[in-house]
Amino acid sequence: MIGKAICGASLEIRSAKWAGLASGLELPGTIIAYALTLGAPVDDRIASVQSESLAAAYTLDATASEAVELIADCLEGDIWAAFDPGGYERTARFSPGYCDWPLEAQEPVFEFLHPEQIGIRLTSSYGMLPAKSITAVFLAAKAFPLTRPCRQCDERDCRYRRV
Repeated sequence: MIGKAICGASLEIRSAKWAGLASGLELPGTIIAYALTLGAPVDDRIASVQSESLAAAYTLDATASEAVELIADCLEGDIWAAFDPGGYERTARFSPGYCDWPLEAQEPVFEFLHPEQIGIRLTSSYGMLPAKSITAVFLAAKAFPLTRPCRQCDERDCRYRRV
């Protein structure tokens, strides 16, 4: 951790809130990053259904959003099991655009992970295509005083709030 950033390998997370979590961790710490996507066919299906029924497209879009989050939860569990931390703790996952980590951080995350290898590309506005894609990181260490920055954050109406 350096100041208001967390650094590991070639990935730097410039977030004062997440750097605050890392500042109290018991070393050594690890940054674990991943990318996943439901793929372009899901986007294509949502678009085709939209021409028939906005309600059906909305429902399909919401279902796909929930599915990609559930898959991220499962992938995290698989990563955690493979990591075999032996007494480590982990933080909640964190993605560009959450808290004070700007969406523009997708660019260095893409440089680090190369998710284009699984069909994800970055738009000029730092969104991802296919739309039902996630890039995320979490931290692992022997101990954290806190595992979510929400308790340190004054934004009580944040849609990502986990506490």
